[in-house]
Amino acid sequence: MKKNLVKCGLLVLGVVLLSSCRPSVNENVIEVFGEATIYVLPDEVTIQCGIVTMDTDPSAAKKKNDEVISKIKQVAERYSIKNSDILFDYMNVTPKYEYRNNGNEFVGYEMTQRLNIILADVTVYEQVMNELLSAGVNRIYNSVFTKRDIQQDRDEARVAALNAAYDKASVAAKTLGVKPGKPVYIQEIDYGTGYAPVAVYTNAKMDGAVNSAGESGGLLSSGKISVKARYQVKFDIK
Repeated sequence: MKKNLVKCGLLVLGVVLLSSCRPSVNENVIEVFGEATIYVLPDEVTIQCGIVTMDTDPSAAKKKNDEVISKIKQVAERYSIKNSDILFDYMNVTPKYEYRNNGNEFVGYEMTQRLNIILADVTVYEQVMNELLSAGVNRIYNSVFTKRDIQQDRDEARVAALNAAYDKASVAAKTLGVKPGKPVYIQEIDYGTGYAPVAVYTNAKMDGAVNSAGESGGLLSSGKISVKARYQVKFDIK
């Protein structure tokens, strides 16, 4: 029995030793990341806004809300915004209470109507925003600047990113005394928005407002948005 155990132990040890001595796969490649950013003018902005009204009578709260919506439609008509570009998101009515006299006291019904307004002419963005606020809009959730036909700009960013990757590989290869060959691996890296390159930025205002979209980019002082592309590329070494 002991002899069998010893044999088994030696056999396992031999397998471990043989496995550890196997040569590892050594890729004869140069691996680089190429990035590029181009800047384009947006031609559309979606204003995500809302109306909040309150009254002790829910019907009165809704009436106040409807009055604001009527004024919003008047603003839309003045700026040639189509009815199909005014999208009502959701509406809810909530009873509101405040803590008074050691207890919760009913103060009224709060009605919230959320909507998205698509503006095809970004040059009148500030005027429209001001008029919406004057009309009674009291919630601005976001403003999303985009470009409707972005495909050509995306492709331009991709080409620039791939060229940047090749330039990096060429510099590295020249420094090491070799030459980059054909690419053997190409991976486009998504920036996390569901597609790449990125071409949508939020929480920004036209004509140079502070960018609050974070490191991912944003609307620039020139009124442009950035389109980014990034690739991981492995080149064979000649």
